[in-house]
This record gives sequence, structure tokens and C-alpha cells, in this order.
Amino acid sequence: MTQLLEREDCQTDASLTFVQAFEDLMKEVDDVVNDENLMEDMGIDNLLSGCPTNIKEPNFGRWGTITAVARVVKKHWLPLFYMAKNVKETEKAGCYLQTIATNLMNLMNSQTATNQQTPTHYASLCWIVAFGDYMLDDHMDWVKMNDPSFGPGSYGNISRLVPTHLFLLQKQLDLLKQNDYTGWRDVPEFADFATSEDGVLRRGEVNAGGREMFERLPVLFLQRFENTMKTHTSKWRSSKTLPMILAGDAVIAKWFLKKLFHNNITIPDDEVSLPNHYMGGSTPTVKLNECITWLVDKANLEEMLNHRIVQEIIDDLAIIADAETVIDLLDRSTWGDHDFSRSEAVIWNEIAPRAAHQQRVENLVQTAGFLGQTHVEESRDFKIWALDSLRKEDERKRRKQRERRRRRREEQASPQQSQQSQQSPARQEQQNQQPVKSRKQYKIQKVEGKKRLKLLSQWIDWKVEEIEKARESLGESKMKTIISNLSRDKKISTDEKEEKIKQFETAANSQHERTIDAKHLADITCWMEGSLVLSYFTKTNGAWDFLLAEIKHRNIKRPNKWERGAKNKQKKTIRIKEWTDLKEAEL
Repeated sequence: MTQLLEREDCQTDASLTFVQAFEDLMKEVDDVVNDENLMEDMGIDNLLSGCPTNIKEPNFGRWGTITAVARVVKKHWLPLFYMAKNVKETEKAGCYLQTIATNLMNLMNSQTATNQQTPTHYASLCWIVAFGDYMLDDHMDWVKMNDPSFGPGSYGNISRLVPTHLFLLQKQLDLLKQNDYTGWRDVPEFADFATSEDGVLRRGEVNAGGREMFERLPVLFLQRFENTMKTHTSKWRSSKTLPMILAGDAVIAKWFLKKLFHNNITIPDDEVSLPNHYMGGSTPTVKLNECITWLVDKANLEEMLNHRIVQEIIDDLAIIADAETVIDLLDRSTWGDHDFSRSEAVIWNEIAPRAAHQQRVENLVQTAGFLGQTHVEESRDFKIWALDSLRKEDERKRRKQRERRRRRREEQASPQQSQQSQQSPARQEQQNQQPVKSRKQYKIQKVEGKKRLKLLSQWIDWKVEEIEKARESLGESKMKTIISNLSRDKKISTDEKEEKIKQFETAANSQHERTIDAKHLADITCWMEGSLVLSYFTKTNGAWDFLLAEIKHRNIKRPNKWERGAKNKQKKTIRIKEWTDLKEAEL
């Protein structure tokens, strides 16, 4: 960061290579300098000393970690690049740090044209960060919250609120899809992506990686996101699950019951707030007509009317539907003169314990771990499964132990036999007459409880005493010399540490000359009509035979490289890099 703020050559290089990232950094500096609430130079000091902390490793199975890391990389793009440059020029070629720094620079430099203003991966990060800021992060945080009515420890038990929350998600997604998937251009969170898109040159084809690819990216991303969302959330709008909203938002539940009992009723187009879905610093609002219509669109009203929970409290539900005021079954102050205690009990016994799918999986995992540690009694089926798993694991460990003991006996037996053969007959007879110690004599006596702690404390006291004696024997001056030559982390000497610092400063002060060869072209995925970089077809479960038969049936020409790989029986997988020949197979 100091390089970027104090050296003109770094600023010139960054302004030409990473135009948008440099402009964002300078804007942040101007905001800090012009902030009247900060003392002179305090804002710059904070900017120089500030660094991200507690960064979780990104995992594409947990999208919340992806947006968090993408936001950090985008914000600190320039400091990360110049730090990688300094490390690359400081460390020895081939070492781990130098390899990471080189790969990072190649990734950040990747472009589809040598004179492109915005790097390919920077533009991609802008989209991911914008999508997270606009909707994904708020919904992820809401899913992890406790239920507003059930209290602490109720995270995951949100079945009563999920269907309505999915409507909010779909509503935000529809806004991005407006005007043939260009509605995102009117959303402030996507302003950086629109700017980065302008910095990418046109290449004529989508698979060339130019601006055409980034014009295609929002369409493909939103289509696939919506398809995935429908696949994983369709059951929340089914006839079996939708009645859970009877315990959810009171206004939505009231008009849902009106629709359930009076199918032809006209639902008003009023705006209602949903305080149970507070996220992003505000309470969302929905139109009743749109929300109820969307919720019941995939469900069967007759099946929901005959639902077990609905039939159990149908009299109370009819009163709620026809009441002039909104009645919340979880708020007794709204009940009026009627007693809804039976319906309240049904909610706590039937609806409240129902967790979302991810939370049910987490509950099973935690229960399995709890059972393994404490042997708490569980259901018969689960106990049989858990004990069978433990038995198989125990058998596997015992087999390994027996194998290790057998190999150890064989290794010990061979040198003993050769040694005995060289001994005199009298010596061998004397050894044979010695009594054999029983197994019990070699048994180690375990120490537990207070005695173990007492022995440990005695050993520590003895060790401290030995260290003090060693310090006294060396003398104070020699001890200080030893301590000064050692660091706390990797025991690198002070001279070597100073030399490393000098090398890093030299690399930081050197001018970074970037040539055309330093530009790395970005790989275009098959989703953007590019080629498959590397694809594996395993020869298990007969998949390989079906693959060959399908390709032969469609008269697809296979490359020679693939044929050579197929004949190599040592490989368990076949590598294919000929997307143009195989994409028609739709495999």
C-alpha cells in the first residue's frame, strides 16, 4: 500500500494496467483525506495499516464464503498484486511462496487481449460481489438467524417462514431479469460490474472472452441460478409443506386461509411489511395479491384443505380467516375473546420442530457425534446404524494393528535368528534356560486423575530448574546473544531476517516492467461456448462402454490423443480436450 501511495512509477503502472482498481483506490484515499471526522494523517495511517482478518477458506459448496473472499480480493486487488510481485522477486525460484506469488500474478494479469483495460478475473469478481451485496448475502444471513418468535437456539427451525422468504428472493431475482435480463443495470450494486464490462474489448465471439462474453454472463448466471433455486425450493410450495405458513407471518397466513376456504376471493393489492424477514438493515414489503398467488401457484388447494394439521384445527382456522382483524397464533394479545390454545399447541408440537433440510442434516451429524462420545440412547434404527458403523471401523483398525504386529515380528525375527546362529552352543543353551517373562510383567500401569497431574507438575518443576541451571552456566551476555539471534516463529537468525527484509525492500523499490509476454490469456469455460480444459470420464460401473457406444452411434470423430489414452490400461481415467468434436454428443 505504501508503494501505491508514495511512488509515481507504481501509480503509473497500476493506472495503465488495472484502471478500475486504481480509480477505486484513489477514490478511497480522497474520501479518507476529506473526512472531517478524522484527524490529519489518521485516515491515511488507518488505510496503510488496515488489512483483512478472519478470512474463511472459499468453498463453492457454501456460497456465503465465496462472496466474502471475492469482496476482500476485489477491495485489495492492487496491494495483493504488488505484494505478490515483491514475494516473487524475493523468494528463490521453485519454492512454495514463489510459486503461489507467480500463479497469483498470472491469474490477476489474465486477459483476452494485450491492451485490455479490465482483467478478466477482476470483472468476474465485480459480478460476484455485486450479486452478494444485492441479495445473496442478506438471504444467507437471514437463514442463519434465530427464529424471531422461538428465541435463541432456533436457527434452522424456520419452516414456517421459508415459503414467504422464497417469494422475496424470487422478487429480487425478477428485478434483475427485467428487460431481457438487463434489469441489473438499474441496480446500484452492479455499477462496478457495468464499469468493468466497459473496460473489456470486443472480440467478435462469445467464446473469445471479450465483452461479448460479459454481456452473456448475466443472462447465463441468472438463468442457472433460478433453475437451481427452483430445483431445491420447489417442495416448499407443495401441498404438503405450504400449510407451515399458518404459523408464519400473520397477515400472509390470514389471506392464505381466505384463499383456502374461499378460492374465488379477490385478494387486495395492498403493501404489507414482513418484520420476521428483517435483513439488510430494513424490513421488506410485499404486495398481498402477488405473494399469495405465487405461494399457491404450485399447490393443490383441496389437498391442503385436507392436510392433517389443517383438519386438526380447522375450526380455529375458519375463525382466523373470517376475522376482521389479523390474528397471530403466537401472540395471545391478538386473540380477542376466542381461545386458540389448541392451535397454539399444534404449532409448537407439529410446526416449530420442523427444521429446514440443511439443519436436519446438521442435527443428524451432531447426534451421531454425540452418540459416539456419550452413548446416549437414540431410536432403534439410528442406534443399529451407528453401532454397525462403529463395529466396521473397529474391525478395520484391528486388522491394521494385527498387520503391523505381524510385520514387526517378522522384522525382529530375522536378525535374531542370524545372531543366534553365530553364537556358541553353550551360549544358546544358557539363553534357552532363562525364564520367559509373562505378558503381565510387561503391562504398562496407566496413571490417571490426580496422580497424573501431580507427576506432570513435578516434571515441569524439574524441567524449569534444569533450564535455570543452563541459563546460569551460560552467563547473561551469552544468553542474550542466543535469544537475539532467534525469532519466535521459524528460528531464523537475525542476520538472515535482516537480509530477507532488505531483499523485500529492494524488490518493492524496483520498477516493475511488464511486457506483452506477461499477459496470460484467460480460459473460457464450456458454458461460455469455450473448450473443456480437462474432462474425466471414469471407467467404472460400465460408464466407459456406454460412452464409446454413444460416440460410435453419432459418428463423432475422436482425436488421436484420446485414442492413445484409451489404450493405456494404467490410467483409471481418460483425459479429453476436444470440445469441438464432442460437444454435439451432449454428454
